[in-house]
Amino acid sequence: MASSRPPVAILDAAVLVPGGLRDLLLSLADASVFRPVWTTQIERETLTHVVERLVAAGLAPGEARAQGVGVLRNMNEALPDARLATRNWMPKVPLMLNDRKDRHVLAAAVGAHATHVVTTNIGDFPAYSWPAGVEVLTPDTFTLGLLEQDAVRVITGLRA
Repeated sequence: MASSRPPVAILDAAVLVPGGLRDLLLSLADASVFRPVWTTQIERETLTHVVERLVAAGLAPGEARAQGVGVLRNMNEALPDARLATRNWMPKVPLMLNDRKDRHVLAAAVGAHATHVVTTNIGDFPAYSWPAGVEVLTPDTFTLGLLEQDAVRVITGLRA
């Protein structure tokens, strides 16, 4: 991650579902440590899994859905440029070589000119499937790389 420009990272639903991890990453993005990107498809996956977790924790389905929608609304209000606006990446989905259910994530990375995909599902993204210039990292590895690149800004983001 040794670059003068902040990395551009697709945030997979797997890192947007757990509240603490989502808050950590979005706080760093808000501090301009990196530029986050997601798609409406990633938002739909995030909503589905957030609702499932809330229902499993005892919330009524309607209330769980309302809270999940609120999470997405807050994400998009806080980082209005994060949603990938163009759909030029969609034809690339069938060309991706990773796990079929996550091909849209790598295709979006190409469309967003992302430097990284951040996910906990590393097994769905074998290294041979990574498009040129895109690295797939766990949130821990990604965050440690950001810390090495710009410790002051990372710590400022964490404190905020």
